[in-house]
Amino acid sequence: MNKKPSFIQLVTKYVFSDSDTDSRRVNSYARVLSCAAQEGVGTGNAIARYIEERGGIEEIRAALAKNTKTPKQRAAEGRELADNAANITEIACEEIAQCATDNIGQYVVLVGKLNARGNVEVKHVVFEENVGERIAGKTVVSGALSNLYSNNEKAKKKAKGRAKAESAADKKNDAFNKQQHEATGEAQKLAA
Repeated sequence: MNKKPSFIQLVTKYVFSDSDTDSRRVNSYARVLSCAAQEGVGTGNAIARYIEERGGIEEIRAALAKNTKTPKQRAAEGRELADNAANITEIACEEIAQCATDNIGQYVVLVGKLNARGNVEVKHVVFEENVGERIAGKTVVSGALSNLYSNNEKAKKKAKGRAKAESAADKKNDAFNKQQHEATGEAQKLAA
């Protein structure tokens, strides 16, 4: 809680004080409700419509934060990364093949369980769009693509940090070597 919480922040914290909802989520709710209040959104259903029209709590929260991509943006960038990535493997099964003609190019999420042999036992397929009697799982697929983007960004930051540390170590080594070379030269002049 910040030093001077607003009424909305206090009420939101109070409403969720006895629940298992984590504080980050509660803070997101308070931010979204504060944003809605600042924009003059009414109450009840008007707030629900406001949140729905803007893509949900996380979309609004991300839009309010500086230098943060919205879940839709992360999913779009994850989709681009996936489109350009090399295949890890191909899985063929009758259930997916039956849906292939209408869903080519669509991303799917395979829900699987890792077994003792290190293989994945695929238990369920989630499609982006409705397929026959199956319910679409666009949010699940977007979440997986967003995860791909986030992991890629994390790896880039780690590599950048490693390169920066190596560069700093190289500079220190160069300075030390130069100092040693100068000291050796001085010693040779004195000996001569």
